Amino acid sequence: LAACMPASAGLLSVGVVAGTCIMHADPQTQTSIMHVRFCSHSHRGEVKQFRDMLQNISSAPSFVARVQRLMSQIEGDVLALKDAQRQAYEDLLAREKLLTRDLAAFEERLQQWDRPGAMQPVPAGTGRDGGTCQAVPAVAGGTEGMPPPPEVAALDDFLKTSRGPTGGWTEYDHGVFLRERQRHRSESAVVAAVTTKLVGRTEEAVAEHAAWYATYLDLVERKKAAIKRWRQQRRQEHQQSLVAASEANGQKSAQASRAERRRAAAREQERREKSAQVAAWREEQRAQARRADEEQRAAERRARRAARDKERAHRAEQKALVAEYLAQKHEHEAARAKAVAEEQATDGGDGASQAEMLAYFQQRDQKVFEQVRDATQKYRAVLDY
Repeated sequence: LAACMPASAGLLSVGVVAGTCIMHADPQTQTSIMHVRFCSHSHRGEVKQFRDMLQNISSAPSFVARVQRLMSQIEGDVLALKDAQRQAYEDLLAREKLLTRDLAAFEERLQQWDRPGAMQPVPAGTGRDGGTCQAVPAVAGGTEGMPPPPEVAALDDFLKTSRGPTGGWTEYDHGVFLRERQRHRSESAVVAAVTTKLVGRTEEAVAEHAAWYATYLDLVERKKAAIKRWRQQRRQEHQQSLVAASEANGQKSAQASRAERRRAAAREQERREKSAQVAAWREEQRAQARRADEEQRAAERRARRAARDKERAHRAEQKALVAEYLAQKHEHEAARAKAVAEEQATDGGDGASQAEMLAYFQQRDQKVFEQVRDATQKYRAVLDY
C-alpha cells in the first residue's frame, strides 16, 4: 500500500496537468493527453479498489491471492504508462532539439541580414504591393565588418566549457530538472524533487546544476539584450541611409509625381469629354426616336381622317342616289296616275297607245332600279375595303 499510494498521487497530478494543458495543445498532443487521462483514470480505479481491499482485510486464502494479483496488475499498468510517457518525452525532447537547432539557424540568418553587407539594392518596380519603388543603396561606411557583441561570445564560451545547453546532463535528466523547476518555487524544493526522481544524482550535483542553469539563463538574457541593442543600432543606421537616399531622390520623385498628376488630369479630362459625347449622342438618338414616333402617329391620324372623309362622301352619294330614286319613283307614280286618269277620261282609248305607255314606264323603272343597284354595290365594296 505504501508503494502504491505515491503512484496514485502521481497519477492524480498527471490528470490535473493533462486537464490544464489540453486546451493549449495541438491535435496530436491533445490525443496523447486524452490517452494519459484515460489511463490515469483507469489506474485510479484500480488503486481505489486495492485500498478498499486493504481496509476490509479477510482471512480467506483467496484474499491474499486476489491482493497479489491486483498489485501485480497495478504495477504492470503503471510501469507500462511510465514507459509510454518516457518514450513520448524522448520524442518531445528530440523535437525540441530540432526546433532549437532551427531557431538557432534562423537567428543566425537574421543576424546575417542585419549585417551591412547583406543589404542589397532593391530593383525598381518590385514593391510588395506591385507599385514602383526606388532602389535603396547598401549602407556605406558605418559599422561594416563590426564584430558581434561580446555577450554572444561569452555565452558561446560558457556552453563550450559546460558541455552543451544541458550542462553535461542527459536530455532526459535535464528535462526532469526543468519540469521540477517550473513546478516548485524554492531551490531546495527543486533539489529535493529532482534527487528523488533521478536515481544517482546527489543533492550537491543537483544544486550545482541549478546554479549552472541560473548562470546560463543570465547569459542568455544578456545575449538577447545585447543583440537587441545591436539591432537597434543597425536599424538606426539603416534608417539614416534611407533618409539620405530619400533626400537624394526627393527632387526626382517630386518631378515624377507632378508628371503623374498631369497625366492623371489629362486622362480625367479625356474621360469627361468622351462621357459628354456619349451623352449627346444618346440624347440625339432619343430625339430622333421621338420625332419618328410623332411622324408615325401623325400619318396614322391622317389616314384615319381620310378614311372617315371618304366614308362620309360615299354615304352622302348613296343618300343622293336614294333621294333621286325616290323622286323618280314619285314622278313615275304621278305620271302613271295621270295616264290612268286620261285613259279613263277617253273611255277606254286606244289599246296600242296604252301598251306603248306601259312599256315606257316599265323601261324607266328598270333603269332606275339598275342605278340604285349599282350604287348599292359600290357602297358595299367601299365598306368591305
